[in-house]
Amino acid sequence: MGHRKQAIRSILLIVMTLTLATLACNLSRSDKDKSNNGQAGSGNPTVTILSPAPNTSVSRTTAVTLQVKASDPGGSGITRIELLVNNIIVDQKPSASPAGDKELTVNLTWTASSVPGTYTLMVRPYRGFTQGLAATLQLNVTDSAVAPTVATSATTGTGSLPTSIPTTDPTCRARVDINGLRMRSQPDSTRDNIITEFVVNETPVVLARLADNSWYQVQDTTSPQIGWVASAYVTLTGFCNNITVLAAPSTPTPTPTTSSQPQTQPTDLVALSPSGLLQVQLGSNGTATAVYTLLIRNDGGRDSGSFDVLIVLPGGEQLNVPVTNIAPGAAVTVPSNGLNITFNSPGTQRILYQVDFDNRVTETNEANNLAFLDVTVTSP
Repeated sequence: MGHRKQAIRSILLIVMTLTLATLACNLSRSDKDKSNNGQAGSGNPTVTILSPAPNTSVSRTTAVTLQVKASDPGGSGITRIELLVNNIIVDQKPSASPAGDKELTVNLTWTASSVPGTYTLMVRPYRGFTQGLAATLQLNVTDSAVAPTVATSATTGTGSLPTSIPTTDPTCRARVDINGLRMRSQPDSTRDNIITEFVVNETPVVLARLADNSWYQVQDTTSPQIGWVASAYVTLTGFCNNITVLAAPSTPTPTPTTSSQPQTQPTDLVALSPSGLLQVQLGSNGTATAVYTLLIRNDGGRDSGSFDVLIVLPGGEQLNVPVTNIAPGAAVTVPSNGLNITFNSPGTQRILYQVDFDNRVTETNEANNLAFLDVTVTSP
């Protein structure tokens, strides 16, 4: 009898041990799952709208500037920030650093609608193709009409005069729209030619420009130093109709070497303005389809090698199109058979694309990699 009781105790002890082990294992697994779930959303880029204040009232057709600050402490850095108004992309600023910035402060501009009402502005930060947490702001557009003051850049290669935001200052200035913007001794972002760096809202005086408006020659605000800034990161203010046009500085002849390979200019990928219908009318079914051509040209002296093209469709959908290579002087269309877009709502719809979005190609000019087209969609 004693032996039987001892055997029962041993069996019960084994069962209790196994049960506790199973519970411990389950608890451990449960804790791990909770830990992973808790971190799933952590480390994403975030953004804060610094100005203007929520529910600010602005006159219709005036230029509204948002100053925003994005951060990515747990990632590789912010690569761009975009602004949407009622879910339509109206502006974006890429980082001046190919690798991105842990903190990035930029100015984003929207021309207030000509139709009074309340508009929702959304700012979204990106780390490469990873979209961070957005911030929103509502602005009230009033019926007090003023002349349009939106700042735009002339299409690359047209030689047209750039437009600017009028101010009481008659001097043409370049308002810096991104922190850490580098002033360079030459209009070339691949050389070791950095003179100084600007912070957001500094306004160096514009002395001259290249014919395609890709670079502006400016004078530093705190010293007599003169250099160049890429136009993609500034907004002109004041009177800028008489800016001197300078020819792009020629590249010094390289020193002869024993190598049999010819010395050529680096790659320069250029995003040309999309071509296609500027006005589209929705059909009786509430939709309309049109084809657009996105053309990329290599103005450099070397093969580009492979790179990716980011296409942002109306409504915010993004496409990533790979390109194998573009030879010097050649051009390709992406996608190769054209871009078919279906519109399903009236209003201004923007088609935007950025060449070499993740900065795999070393270029002489990174400021001409972005192009867009605004399409006016009307009701049936």
